[in-house]
Amino acid sequence: MKAILLHIYNVGNFFYGLAAIKTVHKEIGYIDVVFCNESKEKYEILMSIVKDFTEIRKVIFYDRQKHKKLRIPLTGRFYHKVMDKFGLSEKYKREIFGDSCYDEIYYQHELNIYISILKHYFKSKLVMYGDGYGLLWGQSGAWWSKRDSRYLVPDEIVALLPTDIVGFVKEHGISVSAINPNIVLKLLRRNTTLIENINDFIYKFNPNNSKKMAVIATEPLTETRLMQFSDEVSLNVDLIKTFVDVGSLVFVKPHPGENLNKVPAYREKLGEDYEIVELPYNLKILPFELMIPFVDFGAKFILHGSLSVIFKYLFNIESEDIASVYSKHNMSKNLSVGQFVLDALYNKIDSWNGVGLIYDNNLLKSGFICEKIN
Repeated sequence: MKAILLHIYNVGNFFYGLAAIKTVHKEIGYIDVVFCNESKEKYEILMSIVKDFTEIRKVIFYDRQKHKKLRIPLTGRFYHKVMDKFGLSEKYKREIFGDSCYDEIYYQHELNIYISILKHYFKSKLVMYGDGYGLLWGQSGAWWSKRDSRYLVPDEIVALLPTDIVGFVKEHGISVSAINPNIVLKLLRRNTTLIENINDFIYKFNPNNSKKMAVIATEPLTETRLMQFSDEVSLNVDLIKTFVDVGSLVFVKPHPGENLNKVPAYREKLGEDYEIVELPYNLKILPFELMIPFVDFGAKFILHGSLSVIFKYLFNIESEDIASVYSKHNMSKNLSVGQFVLDALYNKIDSWNGVGLIYDNNLLKSGFICEKIN
């Protein structure tokens, strides 16, 4: 049986990473998890989740503050060259993991330092996992992800909805498989305590389930400079007015990356037509996939980004046509490229056989990405 290391960048990664492992292996020796996030609060949430999963042997907390002396303000191939030249990758590997050896390592591409370390696990099989859309699409654009991935080419890719929008899979002949969605759902529902907490919160505002409910999952569009604050507020207000009945109870689930308080602005613009409720911190810090009670209550969902695709695939929830509203608002061209890919993914779900790539279109080679972003 296999000894496996699972790298996660946020709490949501845990479910996709574990589901990827269970899709590939029916039997597992043990799994160690390394949590690469300096937030102690998120670490505590992760630990509260992990206690329900006996297959996890231990969780290693990567404290960036403790190891910030090893961080170098470079990106891409220059970053990795410096890490290698001064032996920092090997040093960091020893400090964090000691002499631990693993048969397989499951990782995502977001963290530069971690990619440098993985190169020094010479005998381990490297598996890149993810929800699919973000697999080869970094926040700085397709070129960043492609450069970093060339530095460390995985032996295999296992993703919920595997996509290849930069031609990376074909270029390297990488084996691709899809995460079993039923495994993801079973893992999510194992978190009975968290689900009960969400249920209790809903009952507090809608005890008899007599009110119409909607949930909007907002994105850090201002924080990532994809939109101006006023434009983002106008967009979300427009989405609520367009798709939610007047008089409804509207729960706002901010993205963990949002650090600006936008809910008062929503209330001011919507007036008394809607009852706006922001999820408390202990719930809004959770991955949105854990908001299963809202699915069970029959709430309407307004979902930005990849969540619209994921919820259709996992819960068969049809997404509202938010693209028609997006087109009326000022936004970065980066955002419009992402929406193009998401629309393509969404439209392919019903006809996809659940095997291999769901979306295979080299948008970089075709010039589509360059044209849109430039």
